[in-house]
Amino acid sequence: MKKALVFTLCFILTIYSYAQVAKVENTIKKAFDAMAVLQFEKMKETITDDLIVLENGAIWNIDTLINKMQPLRNIPDFKRLNSFKFLHTKVSGNIAYTYYYNEATITANGKTTNKMWLESAVLIKINANWKIKLLHSTPIIPLSNKKDMTTNKLLDFGKMYAKAWCSQKPDNVASFFSENGMLTVNNGTPAVGRAAISKVAESFMTAFPDITVSMDSLPATQKGLEFHWTLTGTNTGPNGTGKKVRISGFEVWQLDDKGLINQSQGSFDADEYNRQLK
Repeated sequence: MKKALVFTLCFILTIYSYAQVAKVENTIKKAFDAMAVLQFEKMKETITDDLIVLENGAIWNIDTLINKMQPLRNIPDFKRLNSFKFLHTKVSGNIAYTYYYNEATITANGKTTNKMWLESAVLIKINANWKIKLLHSTPIIPLSNKKDMTTNKLLDFGKMYAKAWCSQKPDNVASFFSENGMLTVNNGTPAVGRAAISKVAESFMTAFPDITVSMDSLPATQKGLEFHWTLTGTNTGPNGTGKKVRISGFEVWQLDDKGLINQSQGSFDADEYNRQLK
């Protein structure tokens, strides 16, 4: 009986938690839906009076945000359609935070463009309603208009790139780079061209026959698109130590007009890597 009661309570708490996460994410969607149709009063229903927006290095309040958007009323064909990919949402009592990819298809003056941001938000619960208190927005680096990639395509590209590192086929990794692409690891000598990049991949695959690489995140920075990864494997290759390794790092990508990697600056903690190998 006691176990059944505990199970029931845990089940109820889990359902409640999922419901609160959904409400937090819906608040984000409602705020941007209101912005999309320039309904500022409706937008204010989803935010606190002291909202702070960190927009690409600038600090805005609600008045700044509205003033930035007011000129859009003068564009007769203005239209914005938002889509979201939530990466993580955490609720703790009356405080919540979330981070997500925000993609908008924007039409104005006869032109349609896609824009993307990596955003995070802090929300508080007021009278059972979630309100956005802090919003931080960072633009995803623009790609060439010749080959526009959506947020989901970028994420799929990153996941497939990670999968290529697990394939024991070095050429699979090289295929994600442009013909004259460049890969640099920890400020070493750049590998230029697919053949050279394939050799870099081969060195890791040989050292770790069971190598697994997973994509942790794909945020944008001022330097470029960052592919954050975690590598796990056992060093059982030639002259290997037999030790298991788990190391994380990232690559800063510059993509070409075909959506392939033109330059990648890779970085990881070499000292920690060597320590795990001993």
